[in-house]
Amino acid sequence: MIGAHIDITERALAREALRESEERFRLIADSAPVPMWVTRLDRTRSFANKAYLEFLGLGYEEALAFDWRTILHPDDAARVVRESVAGEASLKPFVLESRYRRSDGLWRWVRSESQPRWDPAGRLIGFIGVAHDITIAKEAELELRVLNETLERRIEERTAQLHANEAHLRAILETTNQYQALIGLDGRLVFANAVALSGVDAEAKDVLGLPFWETAWFAATPGMPERIRVHTRF
Repeated sequence: MIGAHIDITERALAREALRESEERFRLIADSAPVPMWVTRLDRTRSFANKAYLEFLGLGYEEALAFDWRTILHPDDAARVVRESVAGEASLKPFVLESRYRRSDGLWRWVRSESQPRWDPAGRLIGFIGVAHDITIAKEAELELRVLNETLERRIEERTAQLHANEAHLRAILETTNQYQALIGLDGRLVFANAVALSGVDAEAKDVLGLPFWETAWFAATPGMPERIRVHTRF
């Protein structure tokens, strides 16, 4: 018989160090309150922490084999799968936001953050990810959006009503034989009826937008514009 002895101390120590490192990672990951996972290049899970298992309501081995696409909200599925493929292809960290059905049947908004994993030689070996439940923030965002849309609609309705009222008022003022005008809060003329305009032989473009004391009805009288300006609060 011929034999040989090979010193494998360093190899054994390296394996032990790796085992201890993986165990520390598992303990840290399981203490995290958010789902965490490690994925191989074929997109199968090689690790999932306790929070991940609880979200799915599955055991460890079942969770590793579980296809997360089956619990995507139907309205989000196509978009998220497309963004996931593009994110992995970029070989850069990427973020996904979508609704997932939790083990209790409730839909939860989840923000996942994934990034590539590299071996010591610099080769891509998969991805590592973490997820956060952002349901409360998303619901608040939706409520705010609905509120803004409601306010915008009410403002549009109110503005339309004001324009209708203004048009109605102008129509009434045009039917009188008296000088009629509308003045803005800054004292500028915003409307004058045909009777008023004909009284000073002017067109609307000649007077609208001017301070009313500078229009032909008052400017023709010496000192009148100054006196009006002094005694008004515009």
